Amino acid sequence: MTMTEKNQAEGASTPLPPEEVEKLLTALWAKLLQRDSIGRDDNIFEAGARSLQVMLAVTRIQEALGQDISPLVFFEAPTIAAQVALFSTPTEEFIL
Repeated sequence: MTMTEKNQAEGASTPLPPEEVEKLLTALWAKLLQRDSIGRDDNIFEAGARSLQVMLAVTRIQEALGQDISPLVFFEAPTIAAQVALFSTPTEEFIL
């Protein structure tokens, strides 16, 4: 069972380690943006993210991490590095 599956089964009671969150986000954004890769400091909007990709990301991140998030978080944290910092340590700032 992967860490993501374990978190889903447990309702994400324990946050994923930052390294796992970064792998998840990097793969997710590369797929959504139809790119081979995306750097941790690349701005997702400058890389081509639009509202549809943001909404798909919200859904997939919620499924993987078991946490409700607002699409607005991506405007405050437009890089994978910033998102890793937020999603590795859940706070009320991005939870609905």
